[in-house]
Amino acid sequence: MLSSTLEHYLLVIYVSKLNQEEITCRDIAKKLNQPIKQVMQAVQRLHYQKYIDYSTYQPIEINDNGIRFANYLITRDRIVEQFLIILDITENMQMEKETICQYLSQDTLMKMEQFVLFAISNPQFVREYKLFLQANKESILLKYLS
Repeated sequence: MLSSTLEHYLLVIYVSKLNQEEITCRDIAKKLNQPIKQVMQAVQRLHYQKYIDYSTYQPIEINDNGIRFANYLITRDRIVEQFLIILDITENMQMEKETICQYLSQDTLMKMEQFVLFAISNPQFVREYKLFLQANKESILLKYLS
């Protein structure tokens, strides 16, 4: 697995490929407001791990392995985001999503996907859950922290 930072770099490269744009380390550094040296190290790691094809002074090319993994990352993010929406998580959603994504196992992600699909295909389930939330605003578990 990649660190969240490397995942972010890979997604920038992938989006550039989708937009049919050539991208270099300098371009990534500008887009992410990062030092060029840091970007070059990250790109070299992505190359070493066989997600991209990179050589100095040439545009970065994402390979099939990188494309597959980028699609996985996008799908994982969508599943987690839908899960948080179903749970009615609105505060700090982006931070929550990023944190959850970093620690999910494949098995948990698959079960989360099934839950999201179930909830989407059963809107009455989501409505009942939101009614339950309104009626039960107090936490049983968290009261022990007070």
